[in-house]
Amino acid sequence: MPGDTHPEIERLLLRRYRQMTPSEKLRMAAQMAEAIRQLQLAEIRLRYPDADERECFLRMASRWAPPQLLKKFLGWDVDEQGY
Repeated sequence: MPGDTHPEIERLLLRRYRQMTPSEKLRMAAQMAEAIRQLQLAEIRLRYPDADERECFLRMASRWAPPQLLKKFLGWDVDEQGY
């Protein structure tokens, strides 16, 4: 399946990625991870407008951590409270 990026743009992107230092690549990955975190948090707040900060944190954690660890260490049961 062909990509949705124009071949010339893709070529320019790849060239730029190859020119980046490891620290630039790491910074970019961290920025993307933070953007994902912010989007997930916004979605949680839309779905659960009355949730306090702890509940938002637990719902966020439930998307990343194994359910058995959340239940054991944080008392959050994904089966009962959801994600």
